[in-house]
Amino acid sequence: MKKLYIAIAIGLLALSLRSVGLGDFMTVDEEVWMTRSGTFWHELFRQGDLSGTFLTTHPGATLNWIVGAGIVFQESRLGFD
Repeated sequence: MKKLYIAIAIGLLALSLRSVGLGDFMTVDEEVWMTRSGTFWHELFRQGDLSGTFLTTHPGATLNWIVGAGIVFQESRLGFD
């Protein structure tokens, strides 16, 4: 039971440290990758253009799917096209 409390405390600490600067970019290229992830989703699901989803030098597709989904959700929630 003690290990569970330690794990929860570490998780809460990690989340609280990140939540302070939640609106700020963490790295210099984070904005670029967020924009590319949004483009990936727009091209794939709104335009149906598979060739538009090709991105060079991307570190991983998982980021595209997760960040892109968040961007599309936020845009639709705020009424952006």
